[in-house]
Parts: sequence; C-alpha cells; structure tokens
Amino acid sequence: MRFNMSIVLVSLMMLAGCQPDQMSSELFTSDIVAAQEGEVLEVNTTLSFSLLGKDEQGLFQSVKEIASRYLSSDTKFSEAKGEFGDKLIVETTVPLGTSDSLSEYLKTNTRVVAFEVEADKVNQATKVSLIKTQFMKKLVREIRGVNMMLSVELPVTKNAIRVVSDSRDQKLISAIAV
Repeated sequence: MRFNMSIVLVSLMMLAGCQPDQMSSELFTSDIVAAQEGEVLEVNTTLSFSLLGKDEQGLFQSVKEIASRYLSSDTKFSEAKGEFGDKLIVETTVPLGTSDSLSEYLKTNTRVVAFEVEADKVNQATKVSLIKTQFMKKLVREIRGVNMMLSVELPVTKNAIRVVSDSRDQKLISAIAV
C-alpha cells in the first residue's frame, strides 16, 4: 500500500517572556493508520522553554502547576540552566486521532493541543495537523492570572516532527511548515 502523508506543522505553545525554543515529536506510520481507523493514541512530545535571565519570581513553578492540569498525567517537568537564562523542559504526550475520535477523547481529557488525522481525498493522502483544542483559552486565562506578560500563542520557534515508517509498505512523506 502506498500513500502520501502530509504533515502540517502548526506549532504548540508560545509564552511571551517565557518562550519555547523547541518542540519535538515522533509519529509512527502505524499509529497514523490506527488513528485513521478511529483510535486515539499518544505521541511523545518534548517542549523546551527559555526565560531570559533567572526565574527569580518562580514563574516556572506556577506555570508547571497550571500546565499540569492540561497535559497527560505522566508529564515530566525539569529545569536547567541555559545560555541566556533558565530553561523549562516539558516531556509529555499529545493525542493523535481523527476529528470525531478526538472530540470524544477530549470530553474526559483536558489537552490544549492534538494531532488531527484526516483523509485528503483530492491528493489521495493522509494529512496530520497540530491543532489547538477548546482548552487552550482556559490555559491562557489561568497563565495570565499569574503574570499578564505570559500568554500561550502559536507557533513555537523551532519544531521537529520525526515520522518513522514502521510498515512494510512504502510510505511517501512530505511536510509543510506553517
């Protein structure tokens, strides 16, 4: 079976004053096929946020407490020293599914973004897009409650999505960054 897969990258979170340097995710072709069939799967994703200077106000701790309500329960947060200031690294998962399966999933899971899989019948391809969910506005409101200078916006500075073919069938992959 041969099919084209377009990855449309509309990147994850951007905090003004605490902006993500990078986002990286890894998608497997078998997961994309399973998502097309109605399953919702979790995609490993890592975000790296930088703060100019030191986090003397404890913004990272406040952001971690708020963000943890909108991320998977197994999300890991770590802090490190960066070249120009402190860094917050978030290792989490992002749901992958069709519009219908994600709608059902989001009834019981609060996530701010998801990978949406849809068939592109015109190009006979599968399209995977990173989308914001209805919980993004709530997250923004809560983060702005900590500091009005903080916000969540798209896109991130650097985004890398690795697509791994774990199928015996040949897959054609193309990507568009937006």
